[in-house]
Amino acid sequence: MSNIQIFNFLTLLLILITMKSPAQTNFPAWNIKLIDNKLLQENIPYNDLTGYENNNNKYVFVGTKKNILAYEISDSLNLLFTIKTPDTVALHRDMKVYKNYLYCVASEGNSSLQIYDLSFLPDSVKLIYSSDSLVKNGRNIFIDTTMKFLFVASCRDGKLQEYGLRGFSLQNPTNPKPFWQDFYLNVSDGYSNNGITYLNCGTQGLWIFDFRDTANVKLIQSLEYYPNKGFCHSGTKEDSIYVFSEESINTGVKICSVNPDFSVQIESEVFSNNPPTSLPHSVWLRNGILFVSYYADGLQIFNARDVKNPFKIGYFDSFPKDTTFHYVGNWGVFAGYKDSNLVVISDRQNGLFLLNVSDCWKTVNIDSKKIDEIKIFPNPAGELLHYSPEDSEIKIYDLTGKLITRATKSPVNISSLPKGVYFLRTKEKTFKFVKN
Repeated sequence: MSNIQIFNFLTLLLILITMKSPAQTNFPAWNIKLIDNKLLQENIPYNDLTGYENNNNKYVFVGTKKNILAYEISDSLNLLFTIKTPDTVALHRDMKVYKNYLYCVASEGNSSLQIYDLSFLPDSVKLIYSSDSLVKNGRNIFIDTTMKFLFVASCRDGKLQEYGLRGFSLQNPTNPKPFWQDFYLNVSDGYSNNGITYLNCGTQGLWIFDFRDTANVKLIQSLEYYPNKGFCHSGTKEDSIYVFSEESINTGVKICSVNPDFSVQIESEVFSNNPPTSLPHSVWLRNGILFVSYYADGLQIFNARDVKNPFKIGYFDSFPKDTTFHYVGNWGVFAGYKDSNLVVISDRQNGLFLLNVSDCWKTVNIDSKKIDEIKIFPNPAGELLHYSPEDSEIKIYDLTGKLITRATKSPVNISSLPKGVYFLRTKEKTFKFVKN
């Protein structure tokens, strides 16, 4: 079974398990305000979303199995219309905007690479390109706007030839021309700017290429082995910060420094505020602030300006139910509206959320020690694990996510625990420690 077939099977299983979940009405949050929530259309789970701005008007597009929904954003989410896509079914869509065009792919079904003209908004959009000759199915797409490149990850064409990655020139935005293809890497997603391209390759790790000369593409770095490695799923970069998510249990989001040669060094890792079995999915960086769609843990926001000492500054739990199934909740996040405190997230069970994160920005210039003062020591620990402040409420989980113990006073006796790795969780942060 190919990588694409495996992904399609898992995605179908995800839909069948989760599509009947009833909507929630109470969403725990910290430093994030709910502005509006639109429930699922026809009880069909949402997947990816992307935003667009034109003439001070804000829009968001969210994918479903049947179509794409177009919303206008003001002080609420206003459904403009449904974009009827030419494909038959698409359990997972991915979409990106370049100039006034929306580019779309789907991982499964009788699909194609689609391009929509957005210049007619808010009245309509126009399908101007749909062909499976270059791309029939694709897992994700990402666009290098400076080099005018479109990349499609883990795709196949109309003849069912599979590729780990295909690159297309967008010199003519409505007529993509292929210039690169790779058959070795299992690319999940990527990020590219000025030709420097970071590829998230699942179990193969992180690969970085220089596409500035397309006739002489160079490998910069292959990061195949690193601590707490999982499934390298997606990443993004801003200035000298690169982050990538690990879509595996017990792994978080890696925060990296970028070297002068564009290679990276992992400096730290952040987790959600729930048990470590939770999964991160999509990431977004804006002014050193990291936005993570964290499936069942909703949206998690971190200050990542100091790559060695990131700290949480907000969260919004769009799926507050307890669950043992990981692939539910917040799928995508868009935090790219210019000079705006508005963020939009898509939740597979509870629909589309418009959020205000202005309170998170207010914390940006606060020293991380004032936000998250708790410390744990020693690490590794033997019989007693100390933490400060001593009267903090903490919980300890094992690697399976099972709650082992809780405490309200330091130190906590861990002498009965088997040797191994554990997680200590506070309200805002998760720490990893070793029991000797």
